[in-house]
Amino acid sequence: MELPIITRPPSGANGPIRLLVVDDDPDIFDYFREICPLPRFSVAAAPDGLTAEQMALRETFNVAFVDYFMEGMNGPEAAQLLHRAQPALPVVLMSGFFAGNREKVMEEAGAADFLVKPITAESAHAIIERLVGG
Repeated sequence: MELPIITRPPSGANGPIRLLVVDDDPDIFDYFREICPLPRFSVAAAPDGLTAEQMALRETFNVAFVDYFMEGMNGPEAAQLLHRAQPALPVVLMSGFFAGNREKVMEEAGAADFLVKPITAESAHAIIERLVGG
């Protein structure tokens, strides 16, 4: 059975804002769950782009935060998979070690923003607010 492709993210108005965090560092998942707690947020975690894509085919998300540097598949490649699953899903790339042209990488990946690690609650919340009004 083929799973449906989700074309627009949920509004978040009738439930928590759904975040997908894609990173090969499990500490990032714990941190996002700490700074984005229930009931306002729901945080799902994927350790790589392929897992994230499978999750995005089954569930809807408001925003995906994707690490730029991961084993096997980088953040822009993972972003492309997520956009195939949910074309309207805003993707935010994250990195603490990126020295390239952020705007160019964001454009190529179809990313809505770039979050510099270490992440603060304020910076994550500001991006979420801008992207989904959360």
